[in-house]
Amino acid sequence: MGCSRVQYAPWIAAALTATLIVACGSKKKEEAASTAEQGAQTIPAYPGAKPIPQTKDGVTAKVDGRDILATDVTGEVQRLHAQLAGHVPPEEQSKMEPMLLKQAIENAVNRKLLLAQAEQEAVSVPDTNVDQEFARFRSQFPDSATFAQQMQGANLDEQTVRARLRENLLINVIIEKRTASAAPVTSQDVETFYRENPEQFRVPEQVRASHILLRAAATDPPEVRGARRASADSILGALKQGADFATIAGQRSEDPGSAARGGDLDFFSRGQMVPAFEAAAFSLAVGQTSGVVETQFGYHILKVIDKKAQSTVSLDEVRPRLSDYLGNQHKAQALQTWVAELRSQAKVEVADSTGKMVPSPPPSAQAASPLPGGAGL
Repeated sequence: MGCSRVQYAPWIAAALTATLIVACGSKKKEEAASTAEQGAQTIPAYPGAKPIPQTKDGVTAKVDGRDILATDVTGEVQRLHAQLAGHVPPEEQSKMEPMLLKQAIENAVNRKLLLAQAEQEAVSVPDTNVDQEFARFRSQFPDSATFAQQMQGANLDEQTVRARLRENLLINVIIEKRTASAAPVTSQDVETFYRENPEQFRVPEQVRASHILLRAAATDPPEVRGARRASADSILGALKQGADFATIAGQRSEDPGSAARGGDLDFFSRGQMVPAFEAAAFSLAVGQTSGVVETQFGYHILKVIDKKAQSTVSLDEVRPRLSDYLGNQHKAQALQTWVAELRSQAKVEVADSTGKMVPSPPPSAQAASPLPGGAGL
């Protein structure tokens, strides 16, 4: 069976980068232990976080005698926090810390279970596949100097990185093997999902508009803002006299992202622009130009180029993507069931706050770490 990038376990693929940069998912236990003097040593998962419990040897969990290092868990916690960034305020994330730590440990346990299963089934991957993954990993850095600097800062070498990438590929192969027999998606499945989830296939009303922006900050002196407003009024006068909007936008607009396109912002729906700008855009008819619109960015003049009414994507149009989506859902369910079975049969121990290893029973079906699988439509 061929190897491809991890598709059904993004928490595994993403954990590689997090763990490597943080320093050391695949480092030797002795190196991890060098940070531990005695008792339960601590490594914060992110600035301000509570320390991760571990033994004096730097071990946070064991799966059938196989160690999960605190550094592995640190990288996973950081990845989970990164997922929340931009969606959950930092102060709220701190409240979620116990839950995220539990999730991170369970993810690390699942990873260890899958690697053990791959070893048991003598799964292997060609070196060429590892080479390709290493090239992809290295391409995340802007240049060789930055790559070398980051590797050195994390106390990593190419061999360590390649070993971690090989693990990812082994997990991918065993997952593909175990989910290949998942229930196939039928036409009835697709049609039922489409019929029962109409809101997922609605496309909201959209406007395509161009604008000319003269920047003015709220902190600018009144005379500066007055001068900018006067300039905007002058431009508006020129437009009313027949000046070409795109030409003026290219010459005068201070929005570099759109000025080169004659001010064109392409299509957008409600909620994507600041309120005053949105209100003006959606109130204008196609071809109509606004007055001067003031926002926190400055003074705008808008011209509506086109409009699209709210619509619904047809079943025929969405069928291929929907079939893929449901297929991934079926595989995700098969994977989750299988890993839960592996987890129930494994001896898992987790370090408590004193560094003592204590038994860790499988999480309940409701509280279990969600195994990924579905791709968005």
